[in-house]
Amino acid sequence: MPEQFGARADSIRFILASKSPVRLKLLREAGLNPEVLVSAVDEDAVIGSMPAEFVRNAVSEVALLAKAKARAVLNKLVKNNYNSSDEDILILGLDSLYEFQGNIWGKPHEKLIAIERIKQMSGKSGQLHTGHHAILAHAHFRGVVERHEVTSTQINFAHICQEEIEAYVNTTEPLEVAGSFTIDSLGSAFIESISGDYHSVVGASPHTLRKLTQQIGLNYTALWNSRAAE
Repeated sequence: MPEQFGARADSIRFILASKSPVRLKLLREAGLNPEVLVSAVDEDAVIGSMPAEFVRNAVSEVALLAKAKARAVLNKLVKNNYNSSDEDILILGLDSLYEFQGNIWGKPHEKLIAIERIKQMSGKSGQLHTGHHAILAHAHFRGVVERHEVTSTQINFAHICQEEIEAYVNTTEPLEVAGSFTIDSLGSAFIESISGDYHSVVGASPHTLRKLTQQIGLNYTALWNSRAAE
């Protein structure tokens, strides 16, 4: 049974533990108004601390990274005595990884890496995994409950010629996104179809967030009236 905190629509502070402007834009378009508080998590250190049986498992990795980001923000709030009021706080941690033919791909950062990856994906399919980790902290930190879910979506790519690949990579758009592609911008022209949740490919799924809030005893529609820091 979910824990019931009795949260009121005017008493929720919603915090997004991500610096991604795309995720923030998506959530705002869904009627949400999160405050952004970057977690500054060392992702390599988090992966390095994973039990051996979970290493190189995309679903496990993305779930752990999302959890680490949400918990890092919670720890910041506790350290700074942030929640001294009567507000409840919802923290959402997110992370995305792309899995292709048994390989796990994060952000390529470099043009040559992005070009090689897109060449491999041309005419083929892969899985984009987005981890969602929600933490609800009761006022004055009298109680904390958390839930997580990974949303996986199959991406089916069209055939992409070398000239198109180089033109796309030269825009620099694919360099700082998981899997070296976007679905909501220039990269959309190269995606033939998907099977799954479009919004999770962009970076955050309101549908998944709704399920998580239900599990922790919070009415999702209360977030429509959440307020960011003034």
